[in-house]
Amino acid sequence: MNTEQDREVSTPASGAAGIPPSATRKDAPGDAPEASPPTEHAPPSRPSHPGGRRLLIGLVLVAAIATAVAWSWPRLVVLWNSEHTDDAYVAGHVTYVAPRVAGTILEIRVDDNDFVKKGDLLVELDPELYRVAEGRAAAAVAVAEAQLVQARSQAKAVVAGLRAAFNNLILTTDGVVEGIAKLKASLATQAKAAAQRSLAEAELRRARNLLQSNSGTQQVVDQREASYQVAAATELEAQEQVHLARAALGLPSIPPAGQAPGDVPADWIGRAPAVRASLAELINVAVKLGIEVPPIEEDPKTVIENFRKKAPGGDQDAYLNQLAEDSPPVRLAKAGIEQASRALDQARIDLRDTRIHAEFDGIIGRRVANPGNRVQAGQGLMMLRSLDEIWIDANFKETQIAEIAIGQPVEIAADAYPGRTYRGRVSGFAPGTGAATALLPPENATGNFVKVVQRLPVRIDLVDGNPAEAPLFVGLSVEPRVLIRATPTGPFAGRKLRRPVAEEARATAPEPSR
Repeated sequence: MNTEQDREVSTPASGAAGIPPSATRKDAPGDAPEASPPTEHAPPSRPSHPGGRRLLIGLVLVAAIATAVAWSWPRLVVLWNSEHTDDAYVAGHVTYVAPRVAGTILEIRVDDNDFVKKGDLLVELDPELYRVAEGRAAAAVAVAEAQLVQARSQAKAVVAGLRAAFNNLILTTDGVVEGIAKLKASLATQAKAAAQRSLAEAELRRARNLLQSNSGTQQVVDQREASYQVAAATELEAQEQVHLARAALGLPSIPPAGQAPGDVPADWIGRAPAVRASLAELINVAVKLGIEVPPIEEDPKTVIENFRKKAPGGDQDAYLNQLAEDSPPVRLAKAGIEQASRALDQARIDLRDTRIHAEFDGIIGRRVANPGNRVQAGQGLMMLRSLDEIWIDANFKETQIAEIAIGQPVEIAADAYPGRTYRGRVSGFAPGTGAATALLPPENATGNFVKVVQRLPVRIDLVDGNPAEAPLFVGLSVEPRVLIRATPTGPFAGRKLRRPVAEEARATAPEPSR
């Protein structure tokens, strides 16, 4: 055993010393003799170089650092020149399609997720009741127009009465003036008749004296007697004419004691009963035409002059025709036509509103109406959401908004379209943070306050609109990046508030010291 182990051990040793194993191995029985290969010497081992290994490691580290810098430098520049948030969503207006009138649905032309264009018919209601209402309103307009014709005819008749009353007032006034003149003439005639009676009486007395002295004749006395009787009768007639003239003026035929028959008040032209009656008639007719009524005590001459002054250019006929057109009955009839016309317009609008059209381009959603449903005015039938009127509501931290201003450009990435970038613009800031404008804002006055970084919604508008090949839908998550180092552009560029500079200056100006 030991001999075999020593032989096995010595075999590799001899090989390790450079002696081939075939030189030490005994030929086995039956093996053919082989020629011994030439002896080969192993090359000497090279000494190791630690400095080269360190150089290689250094080159690798330098390359790694350069790669890291090349990869991170653009991103660091972007981070330095922008503000970014992942708390942002696509927002847009939602219009709920609702009828303006009540009715029964006849037909619905659209369904959920249908794209419609502005003016497309969405829903049609039963129009029969509204056609009847339109016809009734049209008939009311015809009745109102007939009433206007009738009112104008009546107003023209009233105007004719006004013209007659006005002329009657003038004639009555002139008649009073003429009556006063007649009274004076009657008084003169009465005085003349009295003088003639006195003369006839004197001549009769003289004839009687001559007859008594036998110097005259009875015939002369009879003539003088007849002349006296005629003169006395003429005087009596003249006296009655004076009474008649006074009565025509509205004065007592026999003047009261202390007054002479010819005494007439100085203002009797305006106070005469006939003049008062004519003025009252004129006022009564004027009231029907809506004319400003003069007081009954006013001087008729003043009334006549004022009436004439109102006629433009002195054209009384044109003025009276205008009075007829402006009379209360005519104005009432015109108002009736206007009211009936507006009712007809409303009936036509109601009939038109039985066909509900899309107000803008958009997509239908949440349809809850079906043909045959009875709907009321204002009842929601479906939802219409625009794909064009959308924006981004980005909730930036309060520590980020210091350098964000209106008009700064924004790069927007959407989770729905990886690798695509949308261009936007900051257009405004919300009036308060989400917590402050919530329905139930936090109560921080209880003493258990914990400071939390607040977020302020910032509105971002799309610059190029909503592309059709990759549209943004309301509610999608996006990641906007505001380029705070870029120059703001557009309305209110560089400001925080969307108001004119003058108002902003007044708002920020200090109050004057008192």
